Amino acid sequence: MKERRRKKRERDDMIKNASVIISPPHSPRHSSNDENITPEAKRGRKNVKKERAKSYRRI
Repeated sequence: MKERRRKKRERDDMIKNASVIISPPHSPRHSSNDENITPEAKRGRKNVKKERAKSYRRI
């Protein structure tokens, strides 16, 4: 347990001391690449989101 705590503290210190914060690479599934997307596709994506929201509302 102490070993794990020590490792966590070391990692936290490394993060604090880092001059440049390295952001983790984002998964392409969650990234919103709205550049060069057609209006029809945008509308379709919006409808999908609406339907998904409706399905959650029923519960």
